[in-house]
Amino acid sequence: MSTYLTFALRALLSTDIYKPGNSAVLDKEENDKLSLMALKAELWMFYKHRRATDKEWSKKGSEVWNLTLTMLAEKALKCKAAETHGLLRFVVMTLEKYKTVLEGNENSHMFDLLRRAGCAAEAFDQIMNEHSRVFPQDACDALHTRYHRFIQLCSRAGVPFLPKGHLMYHLASQARVKGNPRMYSTYVDESYNGAIAKVCRSVHRRHWAMAVYRKLQMLEALATSSADD
Repeated sequence: MSTYLTFALRALLSTDIYKPGNSAVLDKEENDKLSLMALKAELWMFYKHRRATDKEWSKKGSEVWNLTLTMLAEKALKCKAAETHGLLRFVVMTLEKYKTVLEGNENSHMFDLLRRAGCAAEAFDQIMNEHSRVFPQDACDALHTRYHRFIQLCSRAGVPFLPKGHLMYHLASQARVKGNPRMYSTYVDESYNGAIAKVCRSVHRRHWAMAVYRKLQMLEALATSSADD
């Protein structure tokens, strides 16, 4: 999701929608800064409207505290999961709001794919929100279909695909057995990935593979021992 948001926001900033009126006399850096300020102004207004209309909004922690060019320069936007869902609604709403304008852009097909991908992502979220831990068969099928559509549209639009995207495929396919992915934590996987990264950085490349496996076995043994205690 974060890669989609970064890609879509960068694409929107490259259009004339947020370009300052005196862009011809400004260099690229100043144009980018002013364009981002205009986009952020719309984002803050979006947040303000949601706070006024959704009583639960402030409890969700769904607002990014800042949005900078440095953040958008990364492949994936570094923000919390709840913040990405808030940004998703803003991105889809913006793509729909400026749909007519974007149709005249040279990358109009890409923007159409991004808009449709965002709608598929929202439908995916809605399915998870509408169900408890137990997922009926039709919900499982719909969940997988919506996510597959999201990934396919993103791929056609040129959005890079990260390993986390593949992990979500597994979560969707396991919903028949494990239930709603939203109802059980995947943060264990996140922290374990961090541990693996630290192990990989600590070993010499000459015996990298075996050393990584050996240290991970030690780590798992320690975790098992701690659980038994």
